[in-house]
Amino acid sequence: MSQSIINIEQYGDALRNTGYKNIESAVSEIIDNSIEAQARDVFVLVTDDLPSYVTSGNRKIVTEIAFLDNGTGMNKEKLSTCLQIGSSTRRERKGIGRFGVGLPQASLHACPRVEVYSWQNGIENCLMTYLDIKLIQQGVQKEFDEPEPATIPEKYADYLQYQHSDITGITSKSFDFTKNGTLVVWKDCDKVSPSTVTPLFKRLEFSLGQKFRHLIQKGTQNIYLRHTVNETLDRKVLPNDPLFLMKPNLVLGNLEIPDKIQERNLDLYTEPLFEPFKNSEYPDGEMKVPIKYRDQESKKICESYVTLRFSVVRREFYDITAIKGEPGGTQMGKHVKKLEGISVVRSGREIDFGQFDFYSNMNEPQHRWWGCEISFMPELDEAFGVSNNKQYVELIRQPDEDYEDEDLKPLWL
Repeated sequence: MSQSIINIEQYGDALRNTGYKNIESAVSEIIDNSIEAQARDVFVLVTDDLPSYVTSGNRKIVTEIAFLDNGTGMNKEKLSTCLQIGSSTRRERKGIGRFGVGLPQASLHACPRVEVYSWQNGIENCLMTYLDIKLIQQGVQKEFDEPEPATIPEKYADYLQYQHSDITGITSKSFDFTKNGTLVVWKDCDKVSPSTVTPLFKRLEFSLGQKFRHLIQKGTQNIYLRHTVNETLDRKVLPNDPLFLMKPNLVLGNLEIPDKIQERNLDLYTEPLFEPFKNSEYPDGEMKVPIKYRDQESKKICESYVTLRFSVVRREFYDITAIKGEPGGTQMGKHVKKLEGISVVRSGREIDFGQFDFYSNMNEPQHRWWGCEISFMPELDEAFGVSNNKQYVELIRQPDEDYEDEDLKPLWL
């Protein structure tokens, strides 16, 4: 007697343990989908409420997160498979996408139910589909029904045409999501950490600004964090450059007070903390390294390039004439410590950050005062060992002698 390969009713818990490092990584995966759909603006809309299991107190926790974008939207065919585990509509090796497993996996990391609304040529053409682990475990949801016409939840309707003003009330920007777009809703969130809005927004702002910094700086991508009730918590995500070269940036310096920083203050703090590390051979601090790889379709050995960029702290923010005592003990020093490491960037989007066997910072705090970025295009995914959920790369130390006769040597070499 034949049996199903997977007992889907008992597989619900496994589906929710999807290997995402944290809530920031899961949120980034949804934003990747929006970018791949050519969205210029993404709203991350957060709702908090008193949990049902609390009988006293007023500590609200995050219960729902929604993602609204003005991308191309999905037709009925794409929408019907967008939540299917292992399915993908993105096969091309270009842009941020390709793997296509992110929407269901990232959603289930945070919640048991995800709803997807999408529309093309007008919000009146909105269609909806969903995935619900509890219904799967109960044997109720065994397959995806055909997407049905729907109106998006009332709490998000006001954002479809949205006018945002800055705190002065002078500068404003209009958003229109009614022509084409997608709304992803994470319902009944139970694995969001931090679970309260203010620290969650701080974590998301830091992480999303780092992962998507190049796209934000170019102006091709805008990411906004919004609370569905308290507008004073709303913010636009700024670049958060671990090389400390970008301007604007989440943190900049002030030459008058070199030891002090203040996040998001772009009026008093205007100077990048680091500068390109360069020499006569590489006057802009950037070098390109040719890398051989095997094309997955033709199986031929081809060549691409990895770009390396380096930075080092500016004298004005480190020299003994600028800062008395230990620079690492200042506000600036404590902040740059958070971004000590090597950034690996794929197609303009950071996918990993760490030491990768290149060095050890054990009792060597000087490593916080330089930065390095390794960037590549998707044809080198296999060379870097990019995971299917874009959570990490395999950039590890390899002994030279083991690969002397290999046509393709490990990326380390």
